[in-house]
Amino acid sequence: MIDTGETAQATMTGYFPAWHPHFRNVAMQVTPEQEIGPQLQAIGIHPGDVRWVILTHLHTDHAGGLRHFPKSEILVIRRAFELASGFTGQMRGFLPHRWPSWFAPKLIDLASVPFGVFPSSYKLTDAGDILI
Repeated sequence: MIDTGETAQATMTGYFPAWHPHFRNVAMQVTPEQEIGPQLQAIGIHPGDVRWVILTHLHTDHAGGLRHFPKSEILVIRRAFELASGFTGQMRGFLPHRWPSWFAPKLIDLASVPFGVFPSSYKLTDAGDILI
């Protein structure tokens, strides 16, 4: 799974910090049925069967559905995690205080091995057929 989409909680008053200018005009329209867990189940995939969740970054519209994947290995590029963590991350528009309490991603470091237009990559599988 690449990214988990938004959570329906984002539609609730107080989910986004009122003091943050980035979130002043944010209006999410996500229902619980539209979250990634129910959407996967609708096509016959149980979220517990997802081996890896790769987060491209940690804004809530990409990581809001994390709660559906407590058994999956969560992979995040180390620099993305550092940018999103703590108060500094919150100032940058991330919501680390909204991550699930169990959230402890595997932090990955990209190797200096180019892939297409990207200057670095990470070999996810031993066969090297899936790259980040």
